Amino acid sequence: YNVVQSSLRAKNVECILDFEKNIPPVLSHPDYISQLLTNIFSLISSANSDEGGILLQTKYMQENILVRIITTSFIDGLNRAEQNLELQIIENLMKKHEGKVDINSDPARGSSIVLSFPLKRKIRK
Repeated sequence: YNVVQSSLRAKNVECILDFEKNIPPVLSHPDYISQLLTNIFSLISSANSDEGGILLQTKYMQENILVRIITTSFIDGLNRAEQNLELQIIENLMKKHEGKVDINSDPARGSSIVLSFPLKRKIRK
């Protein structure tokens, strides 16, 4: 958020942070999380919306940490990952975490991206 805050202000986009308290940490390297969020914010800023809002939310549910990003902007092409480099990076990073990414975009409702990080990972041999 601190990295993209000035860009969001310049585009008159409000960002609300809603982080659940006392959730377990995600088993990851901070650089991976930073790369995920950088690509997500890049997708949102590419929507060419000069105003709007973003909700960034975390939640602990059913042995998963959920990171939900909801925006009022319609991000065209979110359903075509093979044509979007940012989406390919997001999906590959989530595979490294053995997690999932759920993406929805609708011109009438905006867009949402949900990252699901499992707390229990497979044992590697």
